[in-house]
Amino acid sequence: MIDDNDLHNRVERQQVLVRGLKEHESLLDHVLLLGEGLISRCVPELRVPLSEKLNDLEDEWESLKQHCANEQETLKGTVDSMVEMRSKIDFYQEWLNDVLVHCDELDQPLPNDPTKIRGVTDELYEFTNNLKKQAPFLNDFLTQCQNMRSEGTLPGDLKDEVGDIGNQWTGVCNFLDGRFMEIRKAQLDLAKKPSAKATTKDSGKSEAEKVDAEVQNAVAGCCCESKFKCEMIAGGKYKFGESQKKHLVRILRTNIVVRVGGGWETLDNFLNQHDPCRVTSKGNIESLLGSLPKPGEALGKRTLLPRRELNVFQSTFL
Repeated sequence: MIDDNDLHNRVERQQVLVRGLKEHESLLDHVLLLGEGLISRCVPELRVPLSEKLNDLEDEWESLKQHCANEQETLKGTVDSMVEMRSKIDFYQEWLNDVLVHCDELDQPLPNDPTKIRGVTDELYEFTNNLKKQAPFLNDFLTQCQNMRSEGTLPGDLKDEVGDIGNQWTGVCNFLDGRFMEIRKAQLDLAKKPSAKATTKDSGKSEAEKVDAEVQNAVAGCCCESKFKCEMIAGGKYKFGESQKKHLVRILRTNIVVRVGGGWETLDNFLNQHDPCRVTSKGNIESLLGSLPKPGEALGKRTLLPRRELNVFQSTFL
């Protein structure tokens, strides 16, 4: 595992080595030149051992240069990874701060009116859909960090910041999940206030008008992104959802009932089986949250500077 300090220490040692090689290269050339001169002047029996010594010196020098080049290449890759990681962390922190501010703005008491609640629901869906454009990128980044943590390659000085990003993102998803559930409950509570029963206060209305008022009030409890459809057809019949099947809806005693097969069901029971967000308490929220927000598309378009300059040895490459 490596952190900023470790990396900077390695870079500094590499710089010292590179400078040393450059400073002594001319001295090596001078030594080799003197050696060749000695070989040409010395007695024959000393020429071979002296030549071997010079060759060994030159080989060791080339080996040292190669080692330096390899270390430099390794460091360059590590520096690039650290700069990229630092840039992503800075971006996600800023992005999540904005998201959390918006969550606070959305976390307001719900109005006591189905139409106004629908407006709140639409605003929440718009916000969530905007998050979904970013979600895959942040989720991939967090998965990458988790894998690096498991492998022991996640820099120690970044662990806390990555952990904070993960916790904030979990908080955003939990807020959206809870807010959708809160809206769903409020809508159902409001829809059930008249309990899908015919009332007598509007005695001047026809039965068809009373039925339609109760049907529209009950359907107003839908919190799906695409609102559950309910279309009135002539003769007291309705089409619900995407189905083309027509159902007779009427008042039976004080209940609003729907003709199903050879019998009758209360309107609430019927909607509980056909309105997607009644069939499951979370409606399509689970699929929505499954691919939720991840920052990313803007990453390639923004200039993101690392917290600390790491590419300090670029000018020292051999």
